[in-house]
Amino acid sequence: MRAILWGMTLLVFLCVTIPGIVTSVWAQGQNFAVLGKSSDDPNFIDVAAACALVALKQGDSCELLHCPGSANPRLQIYALQKALRSKRYDAFAISVTMSQPLASLLAEHPDMPIVTFDSPFDEANSHLSLAYVGPENIAFGRDLAKIAKKIKPNGGRIIIMTADHDPNLQERVMGVRKELSGDDTLSGNMPLQGENGWFESIRSPWYTGDSIQRTMDQLSFSFKELDVDVVLSVGHWPIVQPDVFRATVKPFQYKLKQQKVLMIAGVGNVSPKVQSLMDDNLVTGVVSINFPMIGQQLYQVMSAVVAGRSVQSETVIPNKTLFGR
Repeated sequence: MRAILWGMTLLVFLCVTIPGIVTSVWAQGQNFAVLGKSSDDPNFIDVAAACALVALKQGDSCELLHCPGSANPRLQIYALQKALRSKRYDAFAISVTMSQPLASLLAEHPDMPIVTFDSPFDEANSHLSLAYVGPENIAFGRDLAKIAKKIKPNGGRIIIMTADHDPNLQERVMGVRKELSGDDTLSGNMPLQGENGWFESIRSPWYTGDSIQRTMDQLSFSFKELDVDVVLSVGHWPIVQPDVFRATVKPFQYKLKQQKVLMIAGVGNVSPKVQSLMDDNLVTGVVSINFPMIGQQLYQVMSAVVAGRSVQSETVIPNKTLFGR
């Protein structure tokens, strides 16, 4: 039975990722496009695959647009331009990298239904999205910070890892700073300078550029050269390739195992290899997002929008916090 289900899943995955197949198989239904920050990112692959499985049951399609490599606003714009020109799609779901360039392009297509997921538009362009599906990103940042507070209640020195421009990541960093400072009025743009005992490293935040190699270099430098108690990543970059992370931190693993330094990250699915990192006390804790659930809900929202039904402005997917041993 499992083999049959996997075969069906694989078929749908191929259909949503190879141009031409969707048109020939599902041309009579509604065609929905999912535009992630990168089509190579496993989290966005999970979103599109889950969306496609639900859509298939209704005679519709849900396709992950081709946007390969590291997250890049220009590549995302190119993918959206190409998809809009094709006139194949009845609605788009977008995880926003940089708001203004996307907003400028979508202004040329005012009748195209747009929803966002994972990363919404910034406040100035939020009117472009009919709905948002995903985590509440400030709360996500707070949940990451709570892991640090639980183990180091008196504060410490922290370095935050993020990526530039992305609205959701900016909100997560804001959540981290608000939670650690204990001050909800604190500007999310200002590094911590001793509030509640928490200080940010002069290097904080690290901007990973969505690059695994750059992230590994930043990790090595942090453990070797910086006097920090917590390395906190608002995304999965440090541990998205668990074997690479394990090799990178091997010279410093005693710091992690003895909790001299905490390693905390935001992730999607907690794979067995990520769980192994936590079991070995190389990762202190993670906050996990259910990306397949986002995909399922995206289909429901997009199909409702196209049918002219009202939808909630936000569908919040709850976070799950997991600790190491």
